[in-house]
Amino acid sequence: MNAQTLVEYFSGLDYEQVPEDAMQETKRMVLDTLGCIVSARGTEAGRIAERFAGLLGGASGIAGSAYVYGRLADAMDFNEGYGGAHFGCGAVAAALALAREPGITGKEFLTAVAAGYELGGRIQDAMGPYYSVVDGRQSFSPVWGIATPIVYAAVGAAARALRLDHALTAQAWGLAGSNSPIPVGAKWSSSIDLPNTKYCDAGWCSLAGVTGALSAQFGSTGITTLLDDPGGLLRMVSSLHPAHELLFAGLGTRWRIRDVVYKTWPCCGLLDEPMDDLLSLMQEQPFDVETIERIEVEVGSAIVIPRFVNTDPRTFASLQFNLPHALAMLLLKVPPGPEWLSADLARDPRVAALRAKVIVREHRDPWPPPGQRKPSSVRVTTKNGDRPRFSGNRGQTSKRWGDDEIVDKFRSLVAPDDDRSIIDTVMSLETLDSPAPLLDALQRAKPRH
Repeated sequence: MNAQTLVEYFSGLDYEQVPEDAMQETKRMVLDTLGCIVSARGTEAGRIAERFAGLLGGASGIAGSAYVYGRLADAMDFNEGYGGAHFGCGAVAAALALAREPGITGKEFLTAVAAGYELGGRIQDAMGPYYSVVDGRQSFSPVWGIATPIVYAAVGAAARALRLDHALTAQAWGLAGSNSPIPVGAKWSSSIDLPNTKYCDAGWCSLAGVTGALSAQFGSTGITTLLDDPGGLLRMVSSLHPAHELLFAGLGTRWRIRDVVYKTWPCCGLLDEPMDDLLSLMQEQPFDVETIERIEVEVGSAIVIPRFVNTDPRTFASLQFNLPHALAMLLLKVPPGPEWLSADLARDPRVAALRAKVIVREHRDPWPPPGQRKPSSVRVTTKNGDRPRFSGNRGQTSKRWGDDEIVDKFRSLVAPDDDRSIIDTVMSLETLDSPAPLLDALQRAKPRH
């Protein structure tokens, strides 16, 4: 089976072919992504992205909006995930960038996002995990990157939004794939003070997808065989665990959006388990934060690396990928959002003192199979001699979110005067003749914090 099978399927995908539950999840993912976009406007990276987008025509133009919405959605590491990657930003940014094009209805917008997300998920599955597990210990691969799924999610959405036929869709995919960023994850990950551009610039990835589709429409041609065999795309991204057959498995029946995971905090998803443990500890065995002497955390081997355990993170991205800082934010009950990633707050003596009390060790339990809860525990020692401890239940799978959880998160990120119109518009998109009202509301919206 070759890429032509995928091209024909996605270029012909209609709204009615997407199962109702998958389309409802697509709407939830769109709303979650929009919340991340608006909230990120209040961050360091957000301000840089919006200034740069001005060179591309700003959020009112196709190129500027593809870039700024893609980067803002991913800037805080607060966006959805699938298979250890974040690519919904590409699908949503591409659909937003082209939403004012003639003939695009609310249904067409949602179908484009659904197509982009499914294509991005299939690319991620084919690439395989960017880590290896040896003797129960997880370690990152010597070469890895998760930019390519964003590019394909974006071009998948863009080609579908523009209603390109199968021949032009093949060209669009080839053009976008050939311009996918190189996999810099391992080099990025080795830094202590992480740059505020993450392991990829999701804005450029989204722009690559949109320009790939538009370039094909204008007559440019690309390498249409990139997805035909493991010697193409998978070699391009230096995949160590290739599974080329997963590009085609369950086409039309298995929808990756059904396995989407949403985030409670603006930090790396690998930190979820110890964060959940501490939250449970605070709820079940309350203690005074001012009396804390030591916080002992046991986590899987992948987290026990410098950028995750450094007690003095100094940069915007470092705050997102730092366990002591995330625990401090939770203990101080800082609302999840831009403030978590504020350099000023990070330098606050109270925050720094809490981080310094965190001791991270490797958990003795082996790394579990995919889908199971990663090993972790948290113990807090106070001046009173109390040592409450919470260890997560093994075998627990990822939490599922419904409309209420997504709406609550969105409201926590977007200013009260701006949230209702966006929520109502997203949840009724399939009834709209045009998604333009959504774009108008998004451009006006301001962060809550």
